[in-house]
Amino acid sequence: MDNHLCKITIVGGGTAGWMTALVLDSVLSRTSGSKDRPRICLIESPDIATVGVGEASVLRMPATIRQADIS
Repeated sequence: MDNHLCKITIVGGGTAGWMTALVLDSVLSRTSGSKDRPRICLIESPDIATVGVGEASVLRMPATIRQADIS
């Protein structure tokens, strides 16, 4: 039986969903080979408007950006 994780689905966009996808992708790229790395799929509703204030409430935002290898 193959227990290899093939796909991660994040349900919900906005700051939380997109930052989760970013950090997961960053961590997985460092810990897995490209062949073994699961695909990340983000599902967000086209009917829900973006609030656009969530990133200001994340105290660790600078550290999260650095963790994702974004200068």
